[in-house]
Amino acid sequence: MSTTSMLTGNALTVKLWSKLGFVDMYKKTAFGRMSRRGTIMRAEELDRAEAGDEVTFNFTGILTGTGIGEGSTLDGNEEALDLQSFTMQYNVFRHAVASPNDETIEQSRTLVKFEENARTLLPEFHASRLDASVFNQLAGVDTTTITVDGTVYSGTDKTFVQGLNTINAPTTNRTIRAAGAATDEALTSADTITLDLIDAALEQLLRTYPYAGALDNEEFDLYISYEQATDLKRDTSGKIQWYTNYLSALEGGSREDNPIFVGDKYGTKPIGKYANVNIIPSFRVATGQNSSTSAAITTVRRAVLCGRNAAAFGSRFGGELADAAPDKAGNVPFVYKTELKDYDYIKGIEARMIYGVKKIQFDSEDFGSSVIATYAAAHTS
Repeated sequence: MSTTSMLTGNALTVKLWSKLGFVDMYKKTAFGRMSRRGTIMRAEELDRAEAGDEVTFNFTGILTGTGIGEGSTLDGNEEALDLQSFTMQYNVFRHAVASPNDETIEQSRTLVKFEENARTLLPEFHASRLDASVFNQLAGVDTTTITVDGTVYSGTDKTFVQGLNTINAPTTNRTIRAAGAATDEALTSADTITLDLIDAALEQLLRTYPYAGALDNEEFDLYISYEQATDLKRDTSGKIQWYTNYLSALEGGSREDNPIFVGDKYGTKPIGKYANVNIIPSFRVATGQNSSTSAAITTVRRAVLCGRNAAAFGSRFGGELADAAPDKAGNVPFVYKTELKDYDYIKGIEARMIYGVKKIQFDSEDFGSSVIATYAAAHTS
């Protein structure tokens, strides 16, 4: 008699766990929302690449010639295409947990399932670093230290929370600071976020070249910190204020259709919508950065207003949930590996990701995002 078995080392179990781990990231992170909304551009050509750790995106600028009219000759007055490119890296990021295996006295002593917990916590570890990477890239933050979930990254380790790519500071035409402050350190406790700043940032994205493309439903997404969310709700100084927008939504719209009440279908939920901009809080939004010392300013947050193709994601192993078909090998950039030690007494579980994230710039300008820097201290009352 033959019995079909499914052992831990079977490749099919690896694919299943990998897919579930990556699905969890989509559900719980700003990265997941950005990927589905079109804020993050995926490097599709990597699926066909044979080797390498770099990907180049091609862009063609708009035509700027004057054209001709009646009586003129077009021959010899043609315009060349403005061909440009954007290059980013992708690399490996790994973490692992080692604990007693199932048939051990340590596992027998407790109801805590070591392996099950490891397989829950490892995707969360990667998800937090991936989200931090997206926000540090978009906000252009390269502080001397970066803290994620209590872990302090410094030196070369910072790349783990910067998308495994270099950081480019936000460009002049893609930066708004409250009260017109020149630097993050110049922001004072009075310089909190207002709806007015959303108007200004949206104007920047739409009037300066390269013009930002909108997301689904011709919308944009604004990611703010929880401190900024509280400040926005309490604001009484802006020309347009949160509670006015809130009351208008109550009086003129359906409760079921209003994101203030119900959020939306993506992993992170808006707390409101203004000027066709979804306002989404996240505690991964990057801190401010001192312009002289590069020290992190924890009382300042750099919110990011995002349109289409604001950042790029590259991996040899896909990056869309559609890639996770059971019969497609190497379908997501997240994979589990296991290793048995000491005569199978200890089981190590590794969660490995191969990917890269980088903000897209075109013609030396941030392509689809704008930074809104404001004072944003924690509230005690």
